[in-house]
Amino acid sequence: MKIMMSSVSCIRKLIFVLLQFNLLFPNYSGAVADASLSGGCIENERHALLELKASLVLDDTLRLPTCDSNSYGCCSWEGIGCSNQTGHVERLDLNGHQFGSFRGEINASLMELQHLKYLNLSWSYFSNSIFQQLFGSLSKLRYLDLQSSFNGRRVPNDLARLSHLQYLDLSDNFFEGTIPHQLGNLSHLQYLDLSFNNLVGTIPHQLGSLSNLQELHLGHSYLNVGGEWLSNLTLLTHLDFSGLPNLNSSHVWLQMIAKLPKIQKLKLSDSGLSDLYLHSLSPSLLNFSTSLTILDLSYNTFSSSKIFE
Repeated sequence: MKIMMSSVSCIRKLIFVLLQFNLLFPNYSGAVADASLSGGCIENERHALLELKASLVLDDTLRLPTCDSNSYGCCSWEGIGCSNQTGHVERLDLNGHQFGSFRGEINASLMELQHLKYLNLSWSYFSNSIFQQLFGSLSKLRYLDLQSSFNGRRVPNDLARLSHLQYLDLSDNFFEGTIPHQLGNLSHLQYLDLSFNNLVGTIPHQLGSLSNLQELHLGHSYLNVGGEWLSNLTLLTHLDFSGLPNLNSSHVWLQMIAKLPKIQKLKLSDSGLSDLYLHSLSPSLLNFSTSLTILDLSYNTFSSSKIFE
């Protein structure tokens, strides 16, 4: 067991994303092979993409230069991917790391892209008041990354309508209120990140229904863990409870984690844990699965390095 003090590895997340992309889009191409389609692009989707670009505030006028009203082949535009078979736009990737941060509102024309499976609008500064309707209507989405793109509001209940979703990142958005229990309906979800928000209340037990979940990140908010629901997440490999203020108030969550057969990485940094708390547990609770390779207990209030003795 190796105790790590570093933050979540960006490289690991990138590898996870690439693997997910290959699984979701084995037939993906940046261009459409069917010459019968209008210039390699379905016209109403091309128009929707142009409206979407027009609604964004571009600090750099050279940004998204391939998204041009004079170009009819929208499947070859930067950040766009279409199906080889149907020609529909299935991938829209306008992440701020690649293009620079966008501002303004996301035009409702996004809802015209009903065949989208992959949507990445992370690291921008959107001010939408229709957040809920925009994303809840894209029922074919498998991948949704909105990390650090919205400032405040509540996590929309309508996201539960995305029944095919496998990857959901809503981290670092200053979302308020509680976690919607409806997220427990996303039965195909493998990755969920709600960290670095202003979420409060007890984590809904319905998250225990996410039986396909492999990574769960809920750190750096004001949540109460509870814990019984964790025992159902038997495929979980990565769990992050860093920065949660109330971990000392219960032993249940640690009892449940100790039973998870595939857990590999557990982050509990900056959570106010102490020697007294850990030593108050039965030694059997510290017999984690042999699969655990990384345990991050950094920035807690331990007075001894021999907390497991």
